[in-house]
Amino acid sequence: MPHKILSRFAILGVLTALAACAKPAPPPVVVAPPPPPPVVIPPMPTPPLYAATRMAIPPMGVDGRRITVNSGIGELETLWHLRSALNVAALNCVQPKHYQLANDYNTFLSTHKRTLSKANRAIESKFRKENGSNYRRVRDTHSTRVYNFFSLPPVKNEFCDVALTVARQLTVTPKDSVTTYAYTGLTQIESVFNRFFSAYEQYQRDLAAWNATYAPQRQASSFTRAGSSYNSTVTAQSPASAGGLVNSRNTVPRSGDVTTTTLPPSSVNNTQPDTGYIPSETPQFDPNATVQPLPGSTVQAVPAAQTTQPAATTPPIDGYTPSVSAPGNSGAVVQPIPATETAQPAESGSATQAKPLPPLPEYDPNLTVQPLPGSENSASDTGNDNAEGNTPSE
Repeated sequence: MPHKILSRFAILGVLTALAACAKPAPPPVVVAPPPPPPVVIPPMPTPPLYAATRMAIPPMGVDGRRITVNSGIGELETLWHLRSALNVAALNCVQPKHYQLANDYNTFLSTHKRTLSKANRAIESKFRKENGSNYRRVRDTHSTRVYNFFSLPPVKNEFCDVALTVARQLTVTPKDSVTTYAYTGLTQIESVFNRFFSAYEQYQRDLAAWNATYAPQRQASSFTRAGSSYNSTVTAQSPASAGGLVNSRNTVPRSGDVTTTTLPPSSVNNTQPDTGYIPSETPQFDPNATVQPLPGSTVQAVPAAQTTQPAATTPPIDGYTPSVSAPGNSGAVVQPIPATETAQPAESGSATQAKPLPPLPEYDPNLTVQPLPGSENSASDTGNDNAEGNTPSE
């Protein structure tokens, strides 16, 4: 029995030693998930045939045909609309392959002149009957619409090709069959425009789908700051710009939701009304304020202004003659006119009289003029020239 116990302990020790010598298992390798595939944004749809981005497309009628200027017209008016379409083609189709179109159009006018005149009279009678004396203006407006319909720039090339074929066929059409062929020819020309209208409607549907998926969504947000509200517009990130197609409900507010954020109050003490505008305060004028001069500048004191006493009207000065500068005395000093004495107000009850000014001294030609400092040489030279009777040269 003791032998079995010892053997068991020996076996357990050996297993423990072997377990201690075994290498630890490596940690599990964590593999990062692959990045989401980049979203390839298709180009924004463009109008067919380089057309404008906004156009009014004729709607579809209950009969499956588009409602245009060519809808609901009779046999003779159909012929006249065909003539208008060929007229537009003869004027606008100027490529070399379309040169024959103008000749075929003129042949069509001369060959079927009588039928075209009959159609013109019938249309004019119809407009006169429906519009009275105003029929000419109404018919001119209708004719303008017809010409504009066949002048659509995006389909010009295809329109010219089809018009060339129709005009060639009209030159060989018998006179009694021209009204019958007019319906066929006008249908061929109008099919060019109907195909364009269908393509443009498809462009509008594609553009709406592209905007719903890839265009950024603009949502209105309201921000509040210190009791004042500010409204702004926030552009939400579209799924395409977020780097992957995600659920827009978790990142973009739904239409009509308003996000309100309260900002901390400003440190500026604003006691003004809730307008967001703080007017500047204008300082009061202080008459006793002292103005300090700028460094390095010399400021001369300005004498205080004296109070002016009311004075009576000064009478004119007799014998006053304005002074005239003597020739050659460029360095003369002009003496100021003696200051006038201010008339004192008279006693109350008596008339106020002004004290007359002293007469001005008369001009003395022998007056000696003192030169300015630094001009002694020029003055002496001038004096010598004058003494010798010489006149300085100009």
